This record gives sequence, structure tokens and C-alpha cells, in this order.
Amino acid sequence: MNTQTTTTTSLTAPPETLRAILAALDTYTTDDKHRAALTLARLTPVIVERTDANKPRPTALLFEATNSTELLAITAELPHTLTEPALIDPAAILAAMPKRTETKHCGDSVLTLSPEAWQLTTGQHTTTGRHPNDMTWPNTLTLWQDQHPELAPHLIGAPMLARLTKLAKQLGTDHVEATSMAHTDGKPDPRRPLVYTLTTDELTARVLIMPRRRH
Repeated sequence: MNTQTTTTTSLTAPPETLRAILAALDTYTTDDKHRAALTLARLTPVIVERTDANKPRPTALLFEATNSTELLAITAELPHTLTEPALIDPAAILAAMPKRTETKHCGDSVLTLSPEAWQLTTGQHTTTGRHPNDMTWPNTLTLWQDQHPELAPHLIGAPMLARLTKLAKQLGTDHVEATSMAHTDGKPDPRRPLVYTLTTDELTARVLIMPRRRH
């Protein structure tokens, strides 16, 4: 999927919420510079369903990062003006975040994306950086289909579980639920991914993990 920012857009979030999201995304990007697109994260505007028609529909963003064997997706209800997917460098923006001691009383952070650059403003702190070049990011939508509540035995690498533990700490939650991906007969298939869902009061994160092969 070709993803390039064509207009100037922005998102607004409490500094610690944005910091947690960026840190989580950075955990699930790849260090392989030969796969440059996977060193980045994708932002996609999504629709949030509400049963109360009297309340305005909130805006939300889907944040995704992948290292090719694991896929992280975080949905957060945040004010934004994005109308199409965009790529960001979570490590670079995370490095631009002011220290926690400087963000306690400075209001929300605003991340602005333009075709050429990004700009992060938190209180009196403003940092800019180069926007990622046009790259092809994988189409991940179909990977989330056919989840099944019944679990099948899976072989998962210890580093993957370590990243999952780190993610829970970054998001400040111990609420983790696992589901298997169903096979064609509706039964869980140990050869297909396992999905972990982590929830907080502010957001929902899902991690799709590819099982290891048994030798």
C-alpha cells in the first residue's frame, strides 16, 4: 500500500498518551534498514461506532507497526484531521517528546504532518523533522479476519513474549486477552496467528503474532 501525506494534517493527544503510543509503535518496528517501510508506523483514520445517537461521533486513529512476524494495531479516540493513511517515524518523534517533568502542566501535544515534514508541539516545545519518503506499506487488513475465542497450542518465541510484556508496561495495563485465528472448519489452527488484545481506559491495542515452526 503506497502511503504518502498529500495535505497538512494534525492530531492532538495528551503528552503521556502520545508518548505511550509512540513507544509501543517503536517496539514493534524493525531494525532492518533494508526494509525501510517497516521501520515506520502507519496512521489511518477510522470510524468509531456509538449506540447513543445524541452524542457526537468521536474521531479515532488506528496506529500500526510491524516487524514482519508481529503486527501491532492501536486504536485511540483522538481529535485529528487525517482523511487518508500516513506514515510516521515513531522513534524520531518519540525522541522529540519533552521530558515527563516538563509535560505535567503544558496541555496537549499536537503532531502536524505535511508532505515534507512533521512538527511536534508540546507547550513551549516545538520540534520538526523530515517526513518519510513515499513507501509501500503492507496491506494488513485481512490479517485480522477469522478470530476464534478457542485457543490452540502455539509455539511463540521468548522475544515476542518479552515485547508483549514491554507493551503492557508501556500502555500501563495488565488486561490481556488472547484469541486464535480460526481455520476453515471453524477450529483454531496452531499454524495461524495468535492475537493478543490489551485494553486501557483510553485505547485498545492488538498484537498479531506469527507462531514459530516446530522442528
